[in-house]
Amino acid sequence: MTKTRTEQETATYVVCVDCLFASEYGVTTVDGLHYAGDSDIPADCEPLSKISPTAHICQTSGPHGDASGGFSSRSCEGCGSRLGGERFYLAVTE
Repeated sequence: MTKTRTEQETATYVVCVDCLFASEYGVTTVDGLHYAGDSDIPADCEPLSKISPTAHICQTSGPHGDASGGFSSRSCEGCGSRLGGERFYLAVTE
């Protein structure tokens, strides 16, 4: 019997707080609005929409060992939100 090994790629995404919470606690959609975790404030974009739903996601540290990427006005790599705010690192294995 021949076994083949499937290679998986891991990438680091820099994401907003909504995507961070969604990766840990999930997303609830009500009337077309998306809520990350148990937040009562809807996210401006669907959290994690730019990441495959079958991917394995976990929080990781950044290139300098820090848990947070600090404040950024760059788009979130998890959902595309253009709102500025704290960014966090997620390791995504597909």
